[in-house]
Amino acid sequence: MTVASFRAKARILSLLGDQLIGRDYLAVFELVKNAFDADASYASVSIEGLDGDEPVILVEDDGEGMDEDILINKWLEVGNDHRERQRREKRRTSRFNRLPLGEKGLGRIACHKLGNGIEITTRQKGKPEYSLTIAWDALLDEEYLDDTRVEIKKHKKPELFTDKLYGTQIFISDLKSTWTRGEVRRLQRAITSICSPFEEVGDFEAILSVPGYESWIENMWSGTDMLDGAPWSFLFDLKLDGSFHWRYEFKPPPGWRKKVAGRKATSHGERRLLLPYQTGSERVVFEPSMLHGIGPISGKLYAYDKDQKIAKLYPQVQARNQFLKEQSGVRVYRSGIRVFNYGEPSDDWLMLDLRRVNRPTEKLSNNIVVGGIHIDFVEDETDDVGLHEKTNREGFDENATYERFRKIVLSVIDTFERERAPDKRRLKSALEGTKQSFHRPVETPAADLRAKIEKTEYAKEFLPLLDKVEADYEKMRDLLLRAGMSGVNLAIVVHEVHRGILALYDAIRKNVDPADLKEQAYRLVNIFETIAGLLRQKGSRQTDMRTLVQTAVTSICERRFVRH
Repeated sequence: MTVASFRAKARILSLLGDQLIGRDYLAVFELVKNAFDADASYASVSIEGLDGDEPVILVEDDGEGMDEDILINKWLEVGNDHRERQRREKRRTSRFNRLPLGEKGLGRIACHKLGNGIEITTRQKGKPEYSLTIAWDALLDEEYLDDTRVEIKKHKKPELFTDKLYGTQIFISDLKSTWTRGEVRRLQRAITSICSPFEEVGDFEAILSVPGYESWIENMWSGTDMLDGAPWSFLFDLKLDGSFHWRYEFKPPPGWRKKVAGRKATSHGERRLLLPYQTGSERVVFEPSMLHGIGPISGKLYAYDKDQKIAKLYPQVQARNQFLKEQSGVRVYRSGIRVFNYGEPSDDWLMLDLRRVNRPTEKLSNNIVVGGIHIDFVEDETDDVGLHEKTNREGFDENATYERFRKIVLSVIDTFERERAPDKRRLKSALEGTKQSFHRPVETPAADLRAKIEKTEYAKEFLPLLDKVEADYEKMRDLLLRAGMSGVNLAIVVHEVHRGILALYDAIRKNVDPADLKEQAYRLVNIFETIAGLLRQKGSRQTDMRTLVQTAVTSICERRFVRH
């Protein structure tokens, strides 16, 4: 029998650094998290020399620093789990009483993502200063990882951390990416969002500077600039005993407060019904055991309105739209530090936009919400139960605990939406009472079509059909609303009728062949007859699935398939 062991090629450093961490700003984020774990009060990131041929990145902190033993046996040991063991053993840092964020021992390889040259200078309190220099390209020339060599130098006198100063500085050169204005601004958003903008400044701050290019990051919206002006806000705290505390506020537009009163509401200790886990299932009462592996959850949510007639009533319309473009989304913070990519504008992890399809005026979409969800490490976290970050640092592992976490947050947002809906209706009604009514997706184009038909020779033939369309639409709308089916069914009816009316209007304007006009008109009428047939009570009976699908294709969605 032959016994063998795994061996790692030196190129694994490239795979872990350059390829595993997908984006440069996430690599910088890892270095800043390392500063947090080192019990630092700040992490300073500076991109220097952008006007020259050799720009560099400098990351510095005032953390606990490293000695020779830590450099050799922890920093240079890929996959070292000392931070994870520290957290599991609940050993908090001495200065700020923190539990570490790191757990996989891969954050240091983030340096390779950023540049080929690395120089680390570090000093622990009361100990000598050390420096470590890495040329990644030279290391990768070696065949195996255990063939690589890194020189650690002990300074006779501190060169950087003089007097009683201590901490760590990482100097990254021979950068792999070109830092354009857009890239720097993206990094600024990442840096400033590492710490929660929804809480008071705590014991850690991350700062970005770009000497010579300060204008690139001037006047950028931070997470707190526009929050006070949000029409709707919701603060909540879900405690380990299962009690749910929240505070809601609606702020009407300036100048409208005599017409639309603001409103505040609070609740302390109520029990919360969770949303159904799947369609058709019953709601369940929230139980404290559902926080197992998660811990208490708190947060702040701010909502805006994209309806132009409402949005323009609030000040700084353009600034607010730019703010939402850059900052919208629901972020997650653990121990006050952000967990990427939750809350990025392109990351709708709660699938808010999909929920909004059924009730667009009542539900919140991802692009009108700015929020922060706060959690912490918990005593009952194990390998199988807990929120663990993915190796690529883009969210949590999607296990059962994560799904429970998502469901709980969605139920909190549902409470916010229920409080917001009546206030939005009041605001909308007040606006409609003083200005022209809001555009209605079927009634308005139908009136336009009627006016157009009345001026043509087709009036006697087509007006009765239009009368039937309008009458059937009103019956169908009322039926669906009474049946509690105002979701996708009514949305389909409104969408297809709206499309059909506009197509018929355009055809009449262009003097299309009367035969084609008749075909379009009868297709419009057929939409209602088909859907009404699906809704009629016929008792239980076997149904041919092929017929049902063909009906949907040929009678309801035919024009949609043609368009797409």
